[in-house]
Amino acid sequence: MTKTILTLTMAGCALLAISCFAFEARSAQTNRPERWKIHDLDRPQPAAVDPGTSNTERQPARPPSDAVVLFVGKNLSRWRGGDGGPAKWKVANGYMEVVKRLRQYPNSFL
Repeated sequence: MTKTILTLTMAGCALLAISCFAFEARSAQTNRPERWKIHDLDRPQPAAVDPGTSNTERQPARPPSDAVVLFVGKNLSRWRGGDGGPAKWKVANGYMEVVKRLRQYPNSFL
């Protein structure tokens, strides 16, 4: 019984110490001097982004002006294969198809 109470007391103290440390670390981050204040009207504004258009029967959707278009149905210039070289997939009729699947790697197109 005494061991259980001692263990719970130590766990509570450890939790309290961790909480205090986390609070201090967060306070140190938020109290650093900033170049711009929150809601400062002199803060530079981000560039306006054209949101693009929706799909219609007559024309396909246009992407946002800041989008990185990865595939437009013609080539794989922005894609890499599993070995880091050019992608060896099939491109036809506006789509791409994986011909031979190797291992899965994250795309590194940027």
